[in-house]
Amino acid sequence: MGEKQWTAERSKRGGRPRQPVKEVRSHRVVTFVTDGQMVGLDEIAQEEGRSRSDVIHRIIAQHLQNMRPIVRR
Repeated sequence: MGEKQWTAERSKRGGRPRQPVKEVRSHRVVTFVTDGQMVGLDEIAQEEGRSRSDVIHRIIAQHLQNMRPIVRR
């Protein structure tokens, strides 16, 4: 009843600014970890003041940067 209706004008306000197309994270990766690995990820996140998701993304991105070039199809 008291909820605000969506309008084009309202959608122009606020929200996150759009990222450049090459920087948008549009693919989902799902993995399972042990209890100990989860505790380790949480400790890193707490030490760095970041989210667990951000820590995992950084680990993956750094690893991929350090890998030898991959033949892309």
